[in-house]
Amino acid sequence: MPTCPACSRHIDSLDCYILNTVETYILYIDELGRAVKQYDDSLSLEGITIRFYRCPECKNLLFTNYDDAVEFLSENR
Repeated sequence: MPTCPACSRHIDSLDCYILNTVETYILYIDELGRAVKQYDDSLSLEGITIRFYRCPECKNLLFTNYDDAVEFLSENR
């Protein structure tokens, strides 16, 4: 059974989260040291889906790629 590299617990599954892009912006620090979000329609990533896989025990992000997640779960079976 694979071991989570973050918490060292043995796990046999991963939690998968799927996010759809709903907004895009440019993030920068202005001359006063403040974080600024500049919304920009030219960055539109409509239809982009982001998947990430977390340990079901400690909830740490382990993978963003499906094939890597499957390979990890296949280890030591």
